[in-house]
Amino acid sequence: MEEMKLPYVPFTVGDEEYKLKINARSAIELEKKLGVSLVEGMRDFDKIGTATAYLWASLQAYNAGVKESDAIEIYDDYISAGGDISDFADVLTEVLIVSGFLKRSVIEELRAQTEAIKRIVASPPKTPRS
Repeated sequence: MEEMKLPYVPFTVGDEEYKLKINARSAIELEKKLGVSLVEGMRDFDKIGTATAYLWASLQAYNAGVKESDAIEIYDDYISAGGDISDFADVLTEVLIVSGFLKRSVIEELRAQTEAIKRIVASPPKTPRS
């Protein structure tokens, strides 16, 4: 049986669950705000202003009218509950996949390559035998 995929990314912060997805209208607004495409903007996921702008855009499809200040508060609650920017970037990446801006297979390949590089960097150098 094929796994049923949700048309959004569930995002729980405290007792609240949000449905995250970027629709065309919010994508256009976000691109105007960022000055770059959604995919190009991913390089700045480590910037709080960028991350919360993506969160704001992600909230619009199912929570229309949410203000950017609300998104910032949700992000603060997420961090206060033990979240971190790295995991949040993963959430945003999932949102971009569900929203049709990225292919899951490409992201999975990039993640595999990143893990392989981490293993190589973490392994001790081999010493030559005499």
